[in-house]
Amino acid sequence: MQPIMSDTVLLQTYHNFPPEIKVAISSYIEFLAQNYHQTKNEKPAMRKFGIMKGGIKYMAPDFNEPLDDFKDYM
Repeated sequence: MQPIMSDTVLLQTYHNFPPEIKVAISSYIEFLAQNYHQTKNEKPAMRKFGIMKGGIKYMAPDFNEPLDDFKDYM
């Protein structure tokens, strides 16, 4: 991980960019700020009991039986 730039160095670097790059940087900063505030304010979703009911398929009755493909090795 790279060390964090000081605010002064960050602003000096920003001011040295051409205007079209400054627009891109500003857009990215807005994007980061929105995502930061959204994830910070979100509460974890509550898990609902029984949500997988009926979604689990049962194993075949012969699941533990040896496979026909391996009869030569047994």
